[in-house]
Amino acid sequence: MNDGGGLPDRKEELNRIVSDYFGKETDKRDREKKMTDMRKRSEKTRRYFVVTGLLAIVFLSVYLVFAVMGQTGAFRGKTYWADGKGSAALDAAGEECLGRMWGMRKAIDRYYADNSAYPDVVEAVHKYLPDRKDSVCPASGDEYIFTEKDGAEAFACPNPEEHGVKGLWGAVKGGPPVIEKK
Repeated sequence: MNDGGGLPDRKEELNRIVSDYFGKETDKRDREKKMTDMRKRSEKTRRYFVVTGLLAIVFLSVYLVFAVMGQTGAFRGKTYWADGKGSAALDAAGEECLGRMWGMRKAIDRYYADNSAYPDVVEAVHKYLPDRKDSVCPASGDEYIFTEKDGAEAFACPNPEEHGVKGLWGAVKGGPPVIEKK
């Protein structure tokens, strides 16, 4: 307070009013900036979920197409995958041969795990089989052979015709055994 006419009081009052005004304006600008930032983050999040959802829909669509194709075309052709559920195309010895081929598949995988290479002869996997007879066709008594099928190395039943099929084989590099109908 000043006794000289109150001028400093007015100046202080004006300074307080101005600082309050600019302080409120700064707070208002800060709030608006925060709201804008939140909207931007919200928009980015929304776009992320839209893109993720669309990718999921595309993936599921492609998966379903292949699943349907696999189910409907599995037994129409001359070749189909042996899925472990048995098949009407094989006799009892053929089913046993198929089971042994699954054992060969596992033995080849164990061989690869130990050697970082695939075997090129049946004898190489004998030590990975529970019994040496597991590398022999139960119908003919002949040992499975390594050959080429569909451009890839394969192990095959030496006499598939004894099981009533054209071929019974599995790819050396993986996958289930294949049954070729006559």
